[in-house]
Amino acid sequence: MLAIYPTPREMTAGEGGFDAAEYTATKALDASLGPQAYRLELADGKVNIAYGDDDGEFYARQTLDQLLAQGGGTLPNATIADAPAIPLRGVVEGYYGRPWGTKGRCSMMDFMGKNKLNLFVYGPKDDPYHHTLWREPYPEAQRDDFKLLLDSARRNHIRLYWAIHLGGGFDAANPDDYASLLAKLEDMYAIGIRNFAVFFDDFGEADAAAHARIGNFAISEFLGRHEGCGPLMVCPNVYWGLGKHQYVKTLGEQLDASALIVWTGRNVCTDIAAADTAKIAAAYRRAPLVWWNWPVNDYCRSHLLIGRTYGLEAKGMGAFMTNPMENCEASKIGVFGAADWSWNPQAFDSVANWEAAFKRLYPDPEVAKAMRVLAAHNSDPGETCMGYRREESVGEWDYAQIAEAMELLKRKLPMEAPQLWWELEGWIVDLECLAKCALRLEELAKAKGEMEKRYLEGEIRKLLVVQADNAERHVAKFQAATFENDAKLVKPPKSATFAIRPRVEDAASRIKTR
Repeated sequence: MLAIYPTPREMTAGEGGFDAAEYTATKALDASLGPQAYRLELADGKVNIAYGDDDGEFYARQTLDQLLAQGGGTLPNATIADAPAIPLRGVVEGYYGRPWGTKGRCSMMDFMGKNKLNLFVYGPKDDPYHHTLWREPYPEAQRDDFKLLLDSARRNHIRLYWAIHLGGGFDAANPDDYASLLAKLEDMYAIGIRNFAVFFDDFGEADAAAHARIGNFAISEFLGRHEGCGPLMVCPNVYWGLGKHQYVKTLGEQLDASALIVWTGRNVCTDIAAADTAKIAAAYRRAPLVWWNWPVNDYCRSHLLIGRTYGLEAKGMGAFMTNPMENCEASKIGVFGAADWSWNPQAFDSVANWEAAFKRLYPDPEVAKAMRVLAAHNSDPGETCMGYRREESVGEWDYAQIAEAMELLKRKLPMEAPQLWWELEGWIVDLECLAKCALRLEELAKAKGEMEKRYLEGEIRKLLVVQADNAERHVAKFQAATFENDAKLVKPPKSATFAIRPRVEDAASRIKTR
């Protein structure tokens, strides 16, 4: 059975196949297929590629690369007809915390290209030239970085949006601020940016009339006068809810109909229901650009969110983007799910996609299996102000298996995936300690003699010390890697908080008092 991700719209596999080393390929533009669409016909040593546009040809190549990679030297006789359900779908770097940096962004865009995502929004809250210093041009080194990002975006057929966050730092009654906005947009255009966003979220007043006026100004005075620009993206000050807020209604009425308006759902972090999307679309007077706040963890920094993708309904969306964690490599599990879902929501299988993610992301089968164990116990944000919960530690679990998996990751990740190891070390060691504590606690419950009990209690105390030392190292490492204001928000890593951790901590607390 063919396993292509994102899941194609139509796929028919015939009998047999042919030698992948000797096939001949032909390609032809067929505009009738439509934007981003392609058709692959593989038979008797020939591969015929029809595509609706350049994007469609690129996506056909990604599918063919997957077939070549998994075919073991053989290509199947098959026909694949494909196109995305959601035309604009991707990733927003919009969290609070340590920005990914140019290397991380390029890595993410390469991953997005392979998985047919076509939107990357540059909007890290803690880039001062995007936010507090929005009037000032970027220093030369960062301008060069943007050129690298643009190259990566072009190579991967991604629309790179650069966002300016005006928040409370723009006076809508001051002509000088409008002039400064034009100057900044002009400067970014000179670098090569062609897609622009204006953010008003989380800072400043909810003045919809002013925000619409600023957006319309950017459209008429800048985008409309420069070649090659995409539609303006606007993140409102009130970016969640069901459209009842007067701010939302006013913005929908007054902002130019060409603008994309961001919406996170009925709450800031939430599942997306079609009925809710219909309500906000009526208020916005357009289909929303859904900004899904998953797997972002800036509101629950002790938690690692690498669970499966679920809770989404596509009907009524104008576009879709997922907001990941500051841990770029670890976020690719969630991005893999978002890519598959947004390409073909009707065929999306959440469990199958999640299982496939580990095999696709981690070539070493042992690492893939161990990462699956880590993910099974790191997916719930816990009790937070967002009220958003996800399944975690589902079904039965084997503490010995968990401990062995974490030991394997400690041994292999530093060599095979050093950046992923840097991001995950704290949670891996924490989960290992929890599992080993649980094993010792089970032994303690069965122990007969006082000497054996004392020994096991001592072993548990040692594990708790290792766990505490690991938490301290994690905090110090993450603080050193970020900036001063963000360093204050770094938290110790906590794995398996939904089920395993409470049990272990409760039992261990009784030992501490002995």
